[in-house]
Amino acid sequence: MNDKGLCQFAIESYQKLVTSDENQGNNVVYSPLSAALALGMTMEGARGKTLANIGQILIGTGLNESNLEAAEQQFKHLIATTNKDNEGVFDMANLIYGQHGFPIKPAFQEKLAKVFGVDGMKQLDLAKEGRQVINADVEKATRGMIKDLIDQIESDVKLILVNALYFKGSWRQAFGKDSTKLQDFTLESGEKRTVWMMNDYERDFKYTRSKELQAKAGLLSYRDSSIEMLLIIPNEKVPLKSIEENLNTAMLIKLLSSMWSVERERVALPRFKIDATHDLKPVISCLGAEDLFEEGQANLSGISDKQLYVSQVIQRAVIEVNEEGTTAAAATYFRCVEESSYRAPPSLVADRPFIYSLIIDQGAKDGKPPIILFIGSVHDPSLLQQNDAP
Repeated sequence: MNDKGLCQFAIESYQKLVTSDENQGNNVVYSPLSAALALGMTMEGARGKTLANIGQILIGTGLNESNLEAAEQQFKHLIATTNKDNEGVFDMANLIYGQHGFPIKPAFQEKLAKVFGVDGMKQLDLAKEGRQVINADVEKATRGMIKDLIDQIESDVKLILVNALYFKGSWRQAFGKDSTKLQDFTLESGEKRTVWMMNDYERDFKYTRSKELQAKAGLLSYRDSSIEMLLIIPNEKVPLKSIEENLNTAMLIKLLSSMWSVERERVALPRFKIDATHDLKPVISCLGAEDLFEEGQANLSGISDKQLYVSQVIQRAVIEVNEEGTTAAAATYFRCVEESSYRAPPSLVADRPFIYSLIIDQGAKDGKPPIILFIGSVHDPSLLQQNDAP
């Protein structure tokens, strides 16, 4: 089984997302981990071509019922690794809601419990009470960061699968608020914006440069957590789009494995908060699972003997980065309906558009891909800051 597939899904789905009309050139936050877990739960009920396509885009291998267990082991490992060493800073909830009286196969529910830790299916009148119940559960799981995930539920919806993530990490070295200053941030157009920049002139971090990406990158650590923030900052006059287009799993592994420790150097990063809602249906369709969304084509017979297809995949993600640390949350739901290099001083100054990501390094020096919890880009932090001083 290809253990690099989930990392590649994270990168490719991000690439599709940022090139969409509504996101191109805008500030973005996205959780590929949340999307993968929600799609993974759907995988448990998929059969035939639908299962094969989901497997191909999720883990790089066409799946069938005979090799599904290997994919399940990958998801178990993903969940265990993400939870390990992150108690108190990271929480995950996988949830399932069924229409009262609609037949959902017990074997499907058992698989979700065994592989994804789902604590039973809530049976509701989804159209009448589902929105209130689901939104309350997601708000609790994300500690109030994500409210009103779902606005309404149509009467033909029979099943809703939800993944919710929450992360709140304190920097291993906090930025001093007295060092946060109004400084210039240069947009790709060459225009300058005055934004609040957090500064630390004596910071320890990991650092590298990439000739292939024409960028520099750094890792900032959080206290009591294996999760780190990866920053990728393009060289001057290099558009962020070119880095996003060229990024892949092998490049990311090479970037992480080439990092070296830097002591007492400058790091500067704008304060920002991004709150975004994404329709992931076009992204997943474009990656190769379009039949999942087509009435009469989707095969979700592992969920129910009734004909089902996925009508929506919606994700809401929020991230806030400030002097103390980073808070991030995401919730993704699948709604199923019934048919009808040179060496300069190694400073890390994010004063131009950049990519950020919350990752867990599983051993890049040994060729292992990271787990990407969140990934996004900041094009104009002046749109993400309040005018108040820190």
